Amino acid sequence: MALALSAVDFTETFHEFSRAHEDWELDELILAIFFFSVGLLLLFFQNVTENLEVEDKLAVNSHQLLKYRNAIMQMNESVIITDQSGRIEFVNPAFSTITGYSEDDVVGKDPSVLKSSAQDPKYYDELWQTISRGEVWKGELIDRKKDGSFYPAEMTISPLFREDGSISHYIAVQQDVSEKRELEERFHHMQKMEAIGTLVGGIAHDFNNTLSGISANAFLAKRKASLPDDTVRRLETIESLSFGAGEMISKLLSFARKGVMNMVSLEVTSLFQGAMETSRLLVSKNVTLTFKNCISKTYIIGDADLLYQVMMNLINNACDAVEEVREAPSVTVTVDELIEDDLFISRFGASKGMGFVHVAVSDNGIGIDAETIQYIFDPYFTTKEQGKGTGLGLAMIFGTVKSHNGYIDVESEPGLGSTFHLYLPVIQASLHQPEDKASREETFNGNMETILFVDDNDEINEGMTTVIRDLNYRVLSCSNGKEGLELYKQHLDEISLVVMDVVMPVMSGPEAAKTMREINPDVKIILISGYDLSHELDDEINHDELIHKPFSIRKISETIYRTIYA
Repeated sequence: MALALSAVDFTETFHEFSRAHEDWELDELILAIFFFSVGLLLLFFQNVTENLEVEDKLAVNSHQLLKYRNAIMQMNESVIITDQSGRIEFVNPAFSTITGYSEDDVVGKDPSVLKSSAQDPKYYDELWQTISRGEVWKGELIDRKKDGSFYPAEMTISPLFREDGSISHYIAVQQDVSEKRELEERFHHMQKMEAIGTLVGGIAHDFNNTLSGISANAFLAKRKASLPDDTVRRLETIESLSFGAGEMISKLLSFARKGVMNMVSLEVTSLFQGAMETSRLLVSKNVTLTFKNCISKTYIIGDADLLYQVMMNLINNACDAVEEVREAPSVTVTVDELIEDDLFISRFGASKGMGFVHVAVSDNGIGIDAETIQYIFDPYFTTKEQGKGTGLGLAMIFGTVKSHNGYIDVESEPGLGSTFHLYLPVIQASLHQPEDKASREETFNGNMETILFVDDNDEINEGMTTVIRDLNYRVLSCSNGKEGLELYKQHLDEISLVVMDVVMPVMSGPEAAKTMREINPDVKIILISGYDLSHELDDEINHDELIHKPFSIRKISETIYRTIYA
């Protein structure tokens, strides 16, 4: 019981006890005093222990508070603490890093210093009503930095409560999500481009079939005797328009990375310098064109024609951009090497290559604003006036670069010009160079050999059967791979060559070709297609040729002749 008493209470209790027991003997009183003394000592030690425990708790709490403060001070997210009325009492260093405002700039003010015009005032009213009710608010804002620039932010605002349940403070944690938004936009753009590519690849086969039928029938019509000259010219116009449309589809297929490409080892300096020299002949004389080569002989794997077209388009676009420049309009092409570093990998991802050829096409022209720059690689998007651009140039460039396992980027500011950056993976030097194109005659005629022609398009089947007969061959024809396989079995000893479409119902050309090769390893096969499917063809088929639709009669006649007599 004595342990529960204070020192004062203990003394008073002892005096009362003494007065109540005046008649006790001396030894009894001494014994009582002894026990009271022991109790007093126990009480003293209890007080000392309790004080030590309090000091330990204070030390622990102080350590915890220091740890929490250090965590807040070292966070990458901005932390703002305000009083109940919204006046700022504390900001951490990340707040200053993100916004540009120092602690002295904002303490004592309210967070409206960060307000931009991007949100409706009702948005802030709803925010304040939410936290005033004691609820947590989460959302996104467009805030303004000290320099006036805007940035997207994700924010959480939480009320802090007193013991009686009233709100004492608000704490806001904010994160700058500019990088995150940029990555999301790039991802969505890639998805959109991939969807467009799939759409283009899907329609190309049918469209090119139609063009092939038109060109074949125009060719046949021209060969008829006694046609008026005016009619012949119109038929030639039809042919020309057919192949012009075919080139447009080829550009779209290149954008969709489904085009036919002749990938060989290329020395890039001479290729890009050649494009620059050609451009000098085409652009205005007041535009200064400069070529800066900072590398020795460097090789890539690529299609020379497509990459040449890429460079021509970029240079021509740059020249168009400097049309309105009064003083010293200039375009500069710089070629150097780039070894991928952390910044490059964070932007484009890691690569297994030996580094990249970096080509920069710069101009001092009108520049591109932020709103426009996100659309420039979209098909049919153009800022040029009607009649000066199809909107396919940059889309074709985008597809071509991607099909070469490369990357393309652009940096620009209105009034300060633009720079397009191309990155193409480097390979070791190779002796394999593109073959020279041999001169060809108008058509190559046969010697009544039998050709099996297989295509599911009736117009192409009819037109090409007649064309092949006109080229002095016998023809067997059908509309799918299964029928073609049966005809081949029946006329095995007669057929000198098989010409088949790739994509057909019932049985595709590659499937039929593989079985024919099993029957006769020496069978000669030409596959034709509206777009490049060579990466999907089984190597065991070992087809002799793959021709892209629409093809000229000269091309198909030369290929048939060369394949039969090779």
